[in-house]
Amino acid sequence: MINIPSYKRPREKLIELGARNVTDKELIAIILRTGSSKSNVLMTASQVLKKVRLEDLHRMSVQELQKVTGLGNAYASSLIAAMELSSRIKDSNSTSFTQPEQIIHLLHTITTKKQEQFVCIYLNARYNLLGKKTVSIGTINTSLAHPREVFRPAIEMGASYLVIAHNHPSGDPEPSDADIALTARMVEAGELVGIHIIDHIIVAEHGWISLKQKEIM
Repeated sequence: MINIPSYKRPREKLIELGARNVTDKELIAIILRTGSSKSNVLMTASQVLKKVRLEDLHRMSVQELQKVTGLGNAYASSLIAAMELSSRIKDSNSTSFTQPEQIIHLLHTITTKKQEQFVCIYLNARYNLLGKKTVSIGTINTSLAHPREVFRPAIEMGASYLVIAHNHPSGDPEPSDADIALTARMVEAGELVGIHIIDHIIVAEHGWISLKQKEIM
């Protein structure tokens, strides 16, 4: 294997100077991690960029990338995975989250959890995603889901709107009396600080419910 001097290694450069000061070739080299017995990782990354435009990587499958570049399955998969992750982040930042059907995709990680998790989704004035935060884990009640913990990140992020959500480990998303009371409490607190709660979504293994759609809030 052809080695690269430590001062020229992309990973070291990224650590020292930050990602914005690393070239496209060096970023690809970091994703690939290692070269082959015939070429170092920078040479491999350079060959990739000679055969494929960076913007085309987003639209390629692993099989297509392998055919064009001659990369192995592991290298091609790593590149495609990195491109897909970048694309998802871009989509999340540009999407206006105004409907529960859009927000559900952000809650898939808690759907089958064995404990109730209370999650807040923070949106700007255009309903673009600012961030998502798990506020509490355990039984949902007024003490665990306190307005202070819900709205502090919202204020720090400069959020205009907020979606609250939690899961039901029982598998049934139907809201309880405690869920409805908690929703009313959060809506009232939001009105006081000028950050409007636009929905409370309950997810479960057997479906989901939007309290806004059910006209409970």
